[in-house]
Amino acid sequence: MFHLHCTKKLLDRIKPEIVAPGQSDTALGNWYATVLFWKPQVALLVSERTLLPVLMPLAPAATLARRFPGQLALVLKEHGVPPEFIAQEVWRMDTVQYAKTANRSVVGILKARKSDIPMRNVDVPLQITVADGGRDATVHWQGGRASTDYFPGRDTVFSCKASDGGDAAWAKEVCTKASQGKKKKRELKKLA
Repeated sequence: MFHLHCTKKLLDRIKPEIVAPGQSDTALGNWYATVLFWKPQVALLVSERTLLPVLMPLAPAATLARRFPGQLALVLKEHGVPPEFIAQEVWRMDTVQYAKTANRSVVGILKARKSDIPMRNVDVPLQITVADGGRDATVHWQGGRASTDYFPGRDTVFSCKASDGGDAAWAKEVCTKASQGKKKKRELKKLA
């Protein structure tokens, strides 16, 4: 059994029964999936554990999860993975449970791949509770488009918070101390 965490756009296409997030019993763990609106439309699936990407035709969307183990087997074979591992992985993928996305890091990677940004330009720490100066993830690229549907510029920094502390907390996080008072012009902190 494996969990397939789908973006809202993909869930809207498939219309599956959605369960609470859980753990897959496969070696590659849970999978995340989104739709790429290419011609023809393609599904992009990424292993949460290894970040291995798999592209496959979306149509027919209702059979995506049934077709996925076969496509994964082909990708693993091309990577030189032993046949015994592939057989075991495909055997464990006999059933699927759909869930909403839960890991922001993997969703960020999906969005970067949708925008043709190379993985080497995406920096997402494995643990977001470490001191990082407010940088929970970054995406940076040179050349090509100046922005995408998901990234407003070639240098984008993400800061994820467990709760919303309100405007004052955000000001403290991103504005210089001198500009945090009432009726003062806000100045953004310089990024390290």
